[in-house]
Amino acid sequence: MQDTEFKNVHFESCRINTLNLTRSRYEWLFLHWDSLNHLEKDEQAHQKLIDNYERPQWETDLSECRLACSNETTAENAKDYSWIMGLLDIDRLTKGFALLPDQIADTKPTWSYGIE
Repeated sequence: MQDTEFKNVHFESCRINTLNLTRSRYEWLFLHWDSLNHLEKDEQAHQKLIDNYERPQWETDLSECRLACSNETTAENAKDYSWIMGLLDIDRLTKGFALLPDQIADTKPTWSYGIE
């Protein structure tokens, strides 16, 4: 249904495995959330479907759709591990510090931290 325009669509007593509503235009979509297995990721399509559930006050469908969209956003953010790599940036963490041997005569050198 991607790039589709329709006025009112009724999906009664059906199961939809995957639905892509990207760039679709519709006035009203009669499709309960539990009839849908997977909605392709598209923020505008999700928001339009949320708005669709708000009009007839389908509270269960509305809350389940919002939760799914929220979980999907959280999952996407969790896949971004760049913040971990920033924490593990050893060069940045150690910049300005060096191990310098203490200059003590007649003993083995000991190491101390010094600032460059």
